[in-house]
Amino acid sequence: MIARGQLVGVLACGPKQDGETPAPDERAVLATLAQAAGIAFDTLRTNALRSAVDRALEQDDLGVLRRAQAAFQRSPAP
Repeated sequence: MIARGQLVGVLACGPKQDGETPAPDERAVLATLAQAAGIAFDTLRTNALRSAVDRALEQDDLGVLRRAQAAFQRSPAP
């Protein structure tokens, strides 16, 4: 699973019950699922960072703001 050019997870699948190799369309479905999950994980992470920034602004907490800024700077641009 890749989001913003960064690996955010792995979708691991076991063998098919019939022992056959997955067909191209089945692999495409799994790739689409992995892509959607990667985007969802990135969205959750981004929302958590935004919440931390909002809380820090409310509390005027410079340390939290600096940590959130550093986290955003480590993330590659979309």
